[in-house]
Amino acid sequence: MLQFYKAYPIVTSLMSQLSWTHYIILVGIKTKGAREFYQDQIVRNNWSVRELERQIKLRLYERMNQHGKIIVKKQSNFALPEKIFKDSYNFDFLKLDDMRYEKKVEEVLVRNVESLLLEFGQDFSLAGRQKKIIIDNQTHFVDLEFYHRGIPCIVIVDIKIGRFKSEYVGQMNKYLNYYREKRKYDWGKDPIGLIICEDKGEEEVRFALGDLENKIFVAEYKSKLPTAREIKTKLHRSKNKESNSRH
Repeated sequence: MLQFYKAYPIVTSLMSQLSWTHYIILVGIKTKGAREFYQDQIVRNNWSVRELERQIKLRLYERMNQHGKIIVKKQSNFALPEKIFKDSYNFDFLKLDDMRYEKKVEEVLVRNVESLLLEFGQDFSLAGRQKKIIIDNQTHFVDLEFYHRGIPCIVIVDIKIGRFKSEYVGQMNKYLNYYREKRKYDWGKDPIGLIICEDKGEEEVRFALGDLENKIFVAEYKSKLPTAREIKTKLHRSKNKESNSRH
């Protein structure tokens, strides 16, 4: 009760959408920013107590803030893509010993669609897998197609094994141009691309994306949960890069 009073001294600040059990878990979070973040996510995503515990265990707050992203509470009429897509996605629910084959990873992701959508976040819906498109009589297949009703737009997801390569951007840009011309809804915004690979170099991604007209995000996926030390190391490296760039 003392912890609860210190975290929430003003009773009127409590949210009716949260249960007492939610608050018991929240008061155990020492950092105010992290506590407010998870509190906001419960309301936005209608998290159960069990899902809240899962996301805290997966260190969602630390992962969303690895590169100094500002997470806003109040949303405008349309969601901002920069606040929706993560730097890394946790695919530990796959339980795959062999992660060498993209289609195998993709198949298991679709079989675990509920866990996948929970990891992606609110307002995502899976529209299809291996969606066929034909350009100059050549057939191409889009790994995963989603729709995000908050933006609103089609989201094309490409799963890549191994380290990020700059040629992935050219392929994704081609698909986005096709979708914008052929499959974009009149009421929707331009489609967005998300490339998820095992590892990415920040400079490689920055120079590959450049000033492209299309919105393309690049993220990493983890098949096992990173340790607290690994997260701290990555945060330290990120801060050093920022400090060096200023000088």
